[in-house]
Amino acid sequence: METMRTIILMIAVIFLVNTSSGQKFQLALAAPLAQHHEELSVKGRNGILIRQKLSFGKYSTVRVKRGLIRSWEGVSGLPGLIWTTEMEGRQSIQFRLTDSTDTSEVLMVTKISRKDLKIGSDPNSLPNQVFPILTIGNDEYQKNNLSTAIYLKKDDAPWELYLDNTAAQLNREDYTGYIYRGDVYYRIVPVWDIIHKGKIRQIPFGAAGFEIQNDKGEALAAVSLMDSKGIVYLGDLPRQERFLLANACAALLLQSNIDG
Repeated sequence: METMRTIILMIAVIFLVNTSSGQKFQLALAAPLAQHHEELSVKGRNGILIRQKLSFGKYSTVRVKRGLIRSWEGVSGLPGLIWTTEMEGRQSIQFRLTDSTDTSEVLMVTKISRKDLKIGSDPNSLPNQVFPILTIGNDEYQKNNLSTAIYLKKDDAPWELYLDNTAAQLNREDYTGYIYRGDVYYRIVPVWDIIHKGKIRQIPFGAAGFEIQNDKGEALAAVSLMDSKGIVYLGDLPRQERFLLANACAALLLQSNIDG
């Protein structure tokens, strides 16, 4: 945990020194996102967290709630589908995101171990076959991971998002998180290429943001974490798929505020 915090602090110092001189950094996007995307500035990520409202483009939260999980009311199908019943008492963030047409329900929990995650405990599940979900026996990794259930519609099965922040920062070339439901999945990969003075450069360690790719490795969305506000990049996608990835981006932006 402390190792990752040190890395993030060092990255922040590098960006602070350079941006203070008037130089702007941008996340280097991969294809096809680099050619076709909407760049959305984020509002409300930090600052006063009481009645917080996060927004980017036409997407905004209508509720952000923090605290211990005392019941599962309001989140259809939980517990038992993604997490075990022992998740009650964990620190979490619940939020709803709207695009003015649809409104989602999202529950985020941190400090997940393999025994907490039902999908992770099933060796035949798609994430276990495709992604390195958890590092068994490594307390450092279990302290700073994120597991999220995204309900785009009340009665639908949730999309599961999982990201190990420590692995993403320390093992950026090898680590992949995921968004998954049924036999459909997306990859969450660290991005360390940035554009500075018109040239693509690499930060020496850690990640400057995250990119969401489909199962073919094509970039569809990205989140830049190079400043306190953040930037979201969304590709030219069908509205429902765009809404799903907007929810994933919102979760990645809000996760640093989980008290855990």
